[in-house]
Amino acid sequence: MGFFKRQLPMIIVSVVGFLMIVSYFSPAPFLQGMFTGANEWVQIIANFALVIGVFSLMRAHYIKIKRKEAGYGYSIVMYICLIFMTFVGLALERNIKSGGVFMWMFKWVNTPLTMTTFSLLAFYIASAAYRAFRARTFDATVMLVGALILMIGRVPLGAMLSDFVHQQITVTQIIPGLPEMAGWLLSVPAMAARRAIFLGLAVGIVATSLRILFGIERTYMGGGD
Repeated sequence: MGFFKRQLPMIIVSVVGFLMIVSYFSPAPFLQGMFTGANEWVQIIANFALVIGVFSLMRAHYIKIKRKEAGYGYSIVMYICLIFMTFVGLALERNIKSGGVFMWMFKWVNTPLTMTTFSLLAFYIASAAYRAFRARTFDATVMLVGALILMIGRVPLGAMLSDFVHQQITVTQIIPGLPEMAGWLLSVPAMAARRAIFLGLAVGIVATSLRILFGIERTYMGGGD
């Protein structure tokens, strides 16, 4: 049983992983067909994972309703919306893209709720920024100044202030306005930081993938060893 529980999964993962790497860089028709088939299987498995996620969500909210925990009314609303949208999408709408009740609900109910949620996050971000950007150190001061330039320079108010200052004081014509400064911050320092983060993520993904391919990382089998 140890072979089927440990060695066999490791062999399958290693063989398939190396074949996918070779097929990505090889023009051989056999490998290209295998690569396409593997991508299709990934989509199938992802759909199964979505079904499992939905059932897990329903089970968690069912337990919350059954125990009448705090906020279980929201769980009831979730059940009603989930069942209604599923019924409308599967039973009533033959062509969802053409419109109908499903798309109307998605456009005029789901989208406004999503926008409201993200707009509320702005207050939490502002609160966290106030705590993080207090100018106690040089680094915090740099972050505070950069954040102020970005926030003011990316809205029409920043352009209006820059134009007003340039009209009143001729010397400031050589100094870029707030929109230009905000654009420079986004395209140079912020872009450099993003690329560094993405490079670090890529190195981490490669290292983790190699650990899985060579059998060093075995957590996907349900254990640490």
